[in-house]
Amino acid sequence: MNKTVTVNIGGSVFHIEEHAYEQLKQYLDALRRQLSGSEGRDEILQDIESRLAEMFNEKLQHARQVITQAQVSEAMEIMGRPEQVAGTDINEEPGATTGSTSSSYKRLYRDADDKVIGGVCSGISHYIGIDPVWLRLAFAAAFFIWGAGLWLYIILLIILPKARTTAEKLEMKGQPVTAKSIKETIEEEVFDIKARLSGEKPKNNRSAVSNFFDALGAILVAGIKFIVGFFGAIITLVLGALLLALFFLLLAMAGWLPGADVPVFLTKYFLDPVHLNAGIISVGIVVGVPLLLLLNKLIQRLFKTPKLPKPVRLTAISIWIFGAVMAFFTTLSITREFRHSATQKNIIPIQQPTGDTLNLEVLPMEGDVSGGIVISSSPDFEITEKGDSMIFYDVKVDIQRAAGREFELVRICSAKGNTGKIAQSRISSIRVPINQTDSRLRLPEGFFLPSGSLYRGQEVRFVLKVPDGKSVFISEGSQAIIHDIKNVTNTLDEDMAGRTWTMTPAGLECIGCGLPTLTENDHDEEEVRIVINEKVITDSSMVDSVLDAELKDVSINVGNGRIQIETKKK
Repeated sequence: MNKTVTVNIGGSVFHIEEHAYEQLKQYLDALRRQLSGSEGRDEILQDIESRLAEMFNEKLQHARQVITQAQVSEAMEIMGRPEQVAGTDINEEPGATTGSTSSSYKRLYRDADDKVIGGVCSGISHYIGIDPVWLRLAFAAAFFIWGAGLWLYIILLIILPKARTTAEKLEMKGQPVTAKSIKETIEEEVFDIKARLSGEKPKNNRSAVSNFFDALGAILVAGIKFIVGFFGAIITLVLGALLLALFFLLLAMAGWLPGADVPVFLTKYFLDPVHLNAGIISVGIVVGVPLLLLLNKLIQRLFKTPKLPKPVRLTAISIWIFGAVMAFFTTLSITREFRHSATQKNIIPIQQPTGDTLNLEVLPMEGDVSGGIVISSSPDFEITEKGDSMIFYDVKVDIQRAAGREFELVRICSAKGNTGKIAQSRISSIRVPINQTDSRLRLPEGFFLPSGSLYRGQEVRFVLKVPDGKSVFISEGSQAIIHDIKNVTNTLDEDMAGRTWTMTPAGLECIGCGLPTLTENDHDEEEVRIVINEKVITDSSMVDSVLDAELKDVSINVGNGRIQIETKKK
């Protein structure tokens, strides 16, 4: 059993055996002593640590989680002994390579130290071993081939990474990444910096064109970062507002936010407590979790905050899956409540009027629930509640022909439920008041349900049957209940009120109202002529020949059984 310690190497955290840690510490201390007289010592040590961290990470990819003493010894052998790094090893043969198994493979990077624009050509030249001048000439020649050279250069500029660290610069040139090579590379960079400061020509002299494109690129990058940050901040604020709105909506639906304007019909008369609570939880999870993750991602990008730990992300995904499953089964359970339908038809006995006309009026519901509270209101549906009763304002009245010589009234009630028996029980709880005095038949604009009932498709429809030769007067205000009543003049429901309608062999007709009577053959017998520029169109192909001409100022006249189109040529 070996004791382990946690260390930070090159910005990465590792678990390492205690003996291996002592060995690595001694190695780095020895390097620090050997490099005490070197310029850029701290940067050299930092790059050496970064290279060690890369090697350790490669080892840990093979299931091991702890750095062992053998792995430290192997890394030290690759990097080279401190005496070799400082050039004081008297046993080292001339031309010998530091490190026994050091990697010397090439990787493709952009060379930022020897660039004209972006270092693409110099980076490729290191990889394939030719002078970068030839590559630059090739790109310049390809520019005149439909701009192919420019587009190819831009693509390579985007996809090729820039050699930033010392290790990457060595890999770009195919040199082994050892402590000695890192030291030599950094010392060359320090020499170049000193040469620039003293006015001497550095080894890696950069052109004015390169400096121009560097400045231009910096401006473009800064502009893009500003635009991305600006829109990111806006999106973050919007997502935050959506989360806050969702939070208050769920509170209001749960009834924990007094005075909030929420769809009470949905929360009280459509969903039972189980469905309501399950819906609130599932909607909050399914919508809220992605919004939170997206908001965290934006904040992470904008303010460079740490990434969420993997267990937290996996937990969030698991919670979202749970919410989606809950939402699915909640929706399925609600739809099952409407799976079966039941209908009950009853003939309501009514008193025959003394004359041949029956007056149809609306029975106001306010008298039955005086002081009731309007719970939900819309042009087509309204609910009022008082005490132990509720009124659903959803009654429709139709007028049809009676088979006999007397007026008849049929009431049709329907409802839905999880089973046919439950749907039928909901019908039995419907109470519909009707009032008649002699020839005045007053039908309600709504129906009663016990307080606490849920809406499950309850509906009440009346069919008033009128015998041939007899009439019905539809009073003003009846527009609220009459629905799609067929008549010989195709008069709309709202225009039928205030008139007396007689049942004729052709159907309901308002005799003496002056409304035009249409028959089935009216449209067939009407002659319609189309005239364009005084030419009568008898065939559809003639329309194309006339309209293909150059026309302007089109005038259309309708009347006297024909449509006349006049145009002027351009």
